[in-house]
Amino acid sequence: MAEHNRYKRNNQKNKNAQDEERLKSLIENLFRLHKFERTKESAMLVYDGIIDIVKLGNIDLAKKFAMRFEQEVGAIAYE
Repeated sequence: MAEHNRYKRNNQKNKNAQDEERLKSLIENLFRLHKFERTKESAMLVYDGIIDIVKLGNIDLAKKFAMRFEQEVGAIAYE
């Protein structure tokens, strides 16, 4: 029984790590899209993606991307 519970915990950790990698990949793609298009709409897609990460509860990842958003997108999103 203990072995089964350990397996379930490890499986959940692996799933969480895969989910985080997928989130990172999706946001990276949104940043690339914005870099290519440089429109207010693409900036809003990046911003909305960061908000979605917050809603999912991954605050550390959201902070990382929020800082990057300020650096790379900055005032362009607010023009």
